[in-house]
Amino acid sequence: MILMTLFAAFSFLVPDAGRLAGEMGFVDYNPAAHKNGRAIFMGELSTLDSKKAIVCIAKKNVFLRAEYINFGELVVRGEVPDDEGAVSVFPYLFNGEIGTWKRFGRTSLGFSLSFYEQRVMEYYISGYYLSMGVIHKVKSFNIQGFVRNIGGRTGYIEREKYPLPVFAFAGLSHSSRNSRIALGSVFGYFSPKSLLFSLVYGRRIYKELWLGAEVLPEKDFSFGYRERYPLRFMMRVAKGNISLGYEVKVPKGALGFKHSLYCGVRI
Repeated sequence: MILMTLFAAFSFLVPDAGRLAGEMGFVDYNPAAHKNGRAIFMGELSTLDSKKAIVCIAKKNVFLRAEYINFGELVVRGEVPDDEGAVSVFPYLFNGEIGTWKRFGRTSLGFSLSFYEQRVMEYYISGYYLSMGVIHKVKSFNIQGFVRNIGGRTGYIEREKYPLPVFAFAGLSHSSRNSRIALGSVFGYFSPKSLLFSLVYGRRIYKELWLGAEVLPEKDFSFGYRERYPLRFMMRVAKGNISLGYEVKVPKGALGFKHSLYCGVRI
């Protein structure tokens, strides 16, 4: 039980491979996707008591980003059920990132250095990794790609260290005033066997009200256990610099539906 918990926590170093929330304007893992003079505060509340908070400040081609995820309460018991012997823990992940980006005509390049710490019970992992990304604009099209988790080895046990789950993303998107469509692919560990595709479509249906859907035939390429949600739907409404969103993920197999609420503020 404890071993599975640790492996599951390690897999959270790989962000959700789905791109729906990012394409709807809430989060983006590409270091090249920043704009000067902007501060973003975003919160996410999901089922199973999972909570996420992100703060990102960009100025003079330098950005600072801090992300905190609380995975809710986890009750750990031994092999023999014993309510008195149960231990409640609150695993979390903290990630701090500093980076820079530069625009060359229609092309933007970005690089960043991140520090992370993950804790479960008395076990924890920490370390550093590098990320890099590129975005090229051609009229209403965006071509982008990025690589994250380029770093050393880490592990919960001193004698057992593992490489970080490096992954790469490449995608093409088209934007208009009332619609957005994006096709993307993800490689885990740069292995063709882990290739994953996602297709996103978003549509403005009334003023600032958008609806979006994503098809994601996801594979389990992370280290440890990972839930799979191949179909996702999202609603987003914006008023000024405030954006609110609701997302539901439809599972593959017997897993339950996952619901998430988003709130983003831009300054």
